[in-house]
Amino acid sequence: MLVDVIYIIEVELQSVKTKENYIIRREFSKSSTGGGRSRWYLQGRETSEEKIKGLVTRLGIQVGNLCQFLPQDRVIEFAKMNNVELLQSTEKAVGEIELYEQHQTLQDFGKNQQEVDTQLTKLRVELENQIRINSQLEDQVKNIRAKEGLDQSIEALEQTLFFSRYNRERDRHKKLGEQLEDLIKERVAIEKKMGPKRKDLQNIRDNIRKDEKLLKQQYDKLEELIRQNENIVTRLKEEEENIDKAKEDYRNTQERASRREKDIIEKRNGIKIYETQLEKINEKELLRQLQNLTLSISENNNRIENIRDNINNFESALKIKLNDIEKCCHELRKIRDGKNKKLQILQSRNRSAFLAAEWLLNNRDKSGLFKGVVHEPLFFLLECGDLDSKYVENVISNQDLIAFVCEEKDDVRTLKLEANKHKWAINILYSPPVDPRTYQPTHKIENLRPFGFMKYLRDAIRAPPSILGYLCRNYNIHNIPIAQKADLNNVPEDIKLYFVGNQRFFIRRSRYDQRISTDVSEINAPYYLRQASNSEDEERLMFQLEGLKREKIIESRIETNRKQLLEKEHLD
Repeated sequence: MLVDVIYIIEVELQSVKTKENYIIRREFSKSSTGGGRSRWYLQGRETSEEKIKGLVTRLGIQVGNLCQFLPQDRVIEFAKMNNVELLQSTEKAVGEIELYEQHQTLQDFGKNQQEVDTQLTKLRVELENQIRINSQLEDQVKNIRAKEGLDQSIEALEQTLFFSRYNRERDRHKKLGEQLEDLIKERVAIEKKMGPKRKDLQNIRDNIRKDEKLLKQQYDKLEELIRQNENIVTRLKEEEENIDKAKEDYRNTQERASRREKDIIEKRNGIKIYETQLEKINEKELLRQLQNLTLSISENNNRIENIRDNINNFESALKIKLNDIEKCCHELRKIRDGKNKKLQILQSRNRSAFLAAEWLLNNRDKSGLFKGVVHEPLFFLLECGDLDSKYVENVISNQDLIAFVCEEKDDVRTLKLEANKHKWAINILYSPPVDPRTYQPTHKIENLRPFGFMKYLRDAIRAPPSILGYLCRNYNIHNIPIAQKADLNNVPEDIKLYFVGNQRFFIRRSRYDQRISTDVSEINAPYYLRQASNSEDEERLMFQLEGLKREKIIESRIETNRKQLLEKEHLD
């Protein structure tokens, strides 16, 4: 059976002013179930706790005031109270509440008086400053007024000076006018006297102009004679040179004439010998030999024509081959320039890998050094389009992009020993060549094309089988589809990573609640693969170039045919 325990506390209070008694009772119960409640009574009637607190306050009972009530557990707090706190608590304990409020008002008035005193001090200082400034301004005002008076005096003096100058200049003008009239009269008289002399002067001026014209004409003639003389001197020099050339040509002509005379004498002697031989030869025999000779000449002419045709054909073929060689060399230079740019990129990012790559390119073909194929850094061998390079570089780590790849385990040890010897900090991978068809995608690309995916990342890469095998094993590139635009709502759930445009989509599944979330991030522009190299094209062009160089044997055949042709023409 559950029993509630009830506790009762009753207190009787008397008002000092009205002598009225107040009986306050509190009942609070505690149930065995752990619950409880409290009730307040005033004068036997139930009331609220707030009204009880208001009555206690009106009666001047301050439970929280340590000067009225000092519980044992608050003695330390009482000892820590300062003078101000003790005074305030004492006022509350022994006086009316108005005493404390008046004291607070008095303190506020004191603070206000301090503030007013401070403002008054500031205003007095400011007044003194203004008085000082005003006294200074008085002097300035006096100076300004004095200046204005002086300006007025100056203006009046300037006007007086102006009128004085005007009067003086007017008198001067009159005098000059009178002098001008006198001078005009004198001029008229002089002109009458100078009339005949002026005509003589004009005649003299005309004669001077004529003499100047004649002098200029003579000067022009003199310059023309000087130019003609210079031309004559130049022609004389040219004639002297021509004479020297003519003399040289004459000497050469004489030498050629003497050589011709010797040749004529030799030819005449030969003709005499032939005439002697002809007298001994029978006419029939001569005709037979002539026919044989004509037939031989015809056969030789045919052979010459054939040789000329062959030469023309060979020359055409040679031009074509030479153009092909030039194209191959140009493409090889472009590819090798691309490889040099790769080396520059590697040098800017990893000095050790750059030095190791240079060493490998210079020493890889030495016999006995490596048992199998050792590739330069992996990004040298990746060939992909400009649009796909950013996807490839986003998937493959930078450490693997600059790693060297060996197809034999022994070569890994050899390259590591070489790296340790030169103190190169490089990454070396072992990847044997495998058939890339070994790694097949989970979904055929034909099934993904309706959603916008056109190819897998492996289809965008050309590389040696060992490299493709490594990327398929470690990066699953044969299961990463690529699209420029795609229907994201229909992507199969088992595809964890794919690319759409410039965004990378990665699917995660929570370990705790198996919820699926998608991380979407922007793809940065490629750094290592921004200059695509093409090792397969390089090997193909090298093979083609070697074949073209072997075919350059055409030149020797052409030269042989030319010699034969010259010999035949000489015989003819």
